[in-house]
Amino acid sequence: MSRAPGLLGLDEECFLDIEDHARAGELLGLLDLATGPPDENSRVLVGALFDAATADLALVPESPMDASGWRDLLNALAGRYHGKDAAALGIPDPPFTAMLPLLAAGEAKARHYQARVPGAVQQAVEGGILAVRELVTALTDGSTAYQGHVAAS
Repeated sequence: MSRAPGLLGLDEECFLDIEDHARAGELLGLLDLATGPPDENSRVLVGALFDAATADLALVPESPMDASGWRDLLNALAGRYHGKDAAALGIPDPPFTAMLPLLAAGEAKARHYQARVPGAVQQAVEGGILAVRELVTALTDGSTAYQGHVAAS
């Protein structure tokens, strides 16, 4: 069983046969019906998950930020994703949130210029794949939950 389904308390039979967005949406609807609003346990869990993630990100060789910087970025991204529901999960709105549009614009500009340089996109893709693989190896036993399910079936 992968970490997320164990965390959610879902039996694998509930989700292994889901192969499209429509069926995933149906499962999400059922989960939403059975789940109440976030409580103190939810906020403690989110805090612990964010603490673990940001500590691990800060330990990655040549990490551009310390755990505090990663936490601000994670809080900003989660706040942007969850909107007004973020506060109910105990996610503060850091000052960094105002910088997200600038980061997105910079990333878009970099992608624009990469598309003009032959081989730059492929190099960036390969670099991204390598970075994700290194992160997965650093944070796990070297395989993702998806890979664990594929190997088990």
